[in-house]
Order: sequence, then C-alpha cells, then structure tokens
Amino acid sequence: MNSAIIKGMGYYVPDNVVTNEDLSKIMETTDEWITERTGIKERRWINNGESTSSMALEASKNAIADAGIDKSDIDFIVFAPWPWSHLTKRFRDRYNRCLRCEKPM
Repeated sequence: MNSAIIKGMGYYVPDNVVTNEDLSKIMETTDEWITERTGIKERRWINNGESTSSMALEASKNAIADAGIDKSDIDFIVFAPWPWSHLTKRFRDRYNRCLRCEKPM
C-alpha cells in the first residue's frame, strides 16, 4: 500500500514591507481607514527580480529544511497557487529545474 507523508512545510514572504502609513503617502487614505475596514496593517510587495516561481523556490527550500531531508528524497510536490490557473507546465518545469529535483513532478 502506498502512502504519503507531509514531512515539512515552508513559506516565503518578500522583505519589502509596505505599511498603511506608506500607502497614505502615495494615495488618499489613512492607516485608520484601512485598518477599520480590512484589519490589514501591512502587506508584502515583491522586490525587483522576484516572481511567483522564485518565491515558490524559496518556500520549497524552507520546507526541505523543515523536513530535514535531501531533495533526492522528494517523490511529489503539492502546489497551491492562486489562482490555480497559474500552475502551468512551463511553471512546473522551471520550478523543477530550479529546485534540481531528480524525480519529475
């Protein structure tokens, strides 16, 4: 019988923190207005050179470290992109190449 185990989880967020105060400098809003309506105090914006696939790669490296395994131990990777239509063969192939997994996804 085959089985699957989730051994590690990882995430990545960009360094670039944008606060409500930062937004109030470039648009007509306030921290209070945004917080009252959304509860959001800050968000992360990507830096130059970052992309969905580069962030997925960093999250994967963190998951591998969390699991305490080697990349060669990976049989299958679960992606959860949003929207789901962003998971294309091109993205999968690029990601697999960047992570240098020996087994195809």
